[in-house]
Amino acid sequence: RPGTDAAWLLAVLHGVANEGGIALGRLAPMVDNLDRVLDACRDVTPERVEELTRVQAATTRRIAHEIMAAEA
Repeated sequence: RPGTDAAWLLAVLHGVANEGGIALGRLAPMVDNLDRVLDACRDVTPERVEELTRVQAATTRRIAHEIMAAEA
């Protein structure tokens, strides 16, 4: 749905973060304030943005899992 990309991306990030999928590795020196970003998406669950984005929570969670499973 137009205008809801940011909310949906925060929900995807929420899913990845809550499943332990964030491993910065060699990018760690280039990333600042990740904890603040994760705090910002703490309450932005796939269920919370489902009606707004019209993307089913299960789909958002599946995509988060696919991102975590992808080879770097």
